[in-house]
Amino acid sequence: MIGAALMVAMVLAQAESPGKAPAAVQVDCAKAGEADLVKKFDMCQTGWSPADKWTKAAKGRMRPLKLRHIRIVGALLPMKWAQLFDTGAKNNKWGNLGVIDIETGKPKPIYNVFLMYAMMPVRRVADECPGPLRCLAGADEATVAVMLYNTTAAAAPARVTIRNHPFAGPAPAHLSVLSVDKDHSSFWETAGTGELEVTDRRMLPAGAKAIELDVTVPGPGVKLLLLTASKPAFPPGVIDAPGN
Repeated sequence: MIGAALMVAMVLAQAESPGKAPAAVQVDCAKAGEADLVKKFDMCQTGWSPADKWTKAAKGRMRPLKLRHIRIVGALLPMKWAQLFDTGAKNNKWGNLGVIDIETGKPKPIYNVFLMYAMMPVRRVADECPGPLRCLAGADEATVAVMLYNTTAAAAPARVTIRNHPFAGPAPAHLSVLSVDKDHSSFWETAGTGELEVTDRRMLPAGAKAIELDVTVPGPGVKLLLLTASKPAFPPGVIDAPGN
């Protein structure tokens, strides 16, 4: 399941370790992937948290995720990765499963991964991603998005090659890199709001038949490589790169 894989990827902990040969990640926008990227979830508030707390914390957070259905239920049903907030049970009885911290209203790293996912085109395209990295890739006529996630404790360098992309004309593509790791988009480990951070923005050379990008994904961590025909307008809850 995509959700389970993303949840595993968000156990953020240790630092990078250099020296590895880059993994060869291949993306072919002309070939269909295994299945389109599902854009429909049931996000549930379950358990003990007072209604005024989770209503306040949810304000402005759900629309950017592009959820079609949001259910608010009161039953004690631990929903694993699909839970909206922590249960708030004494002694953390049900675990730390929510996507928004109920005490601070700050997004957790897993919320930021869902926000990345919401930016991806629905049509999944073919990808090859050797270990320890895993990936998802989607494309349409104006966007290519490649999500790389590293579930190990060591940093994983990669060279991402994107073929048959929609940017082969004279206009350059815009590249935005969004990151979730121990140094970015995680209020548990860094000071600040915990909101999703754009860590790199640049223009790519025009007319290339294949786009090659070198990137390192900290372990554990997630990166989204977002290539667009025009400068992207990010949803609320995203901190843009300096100077943009």
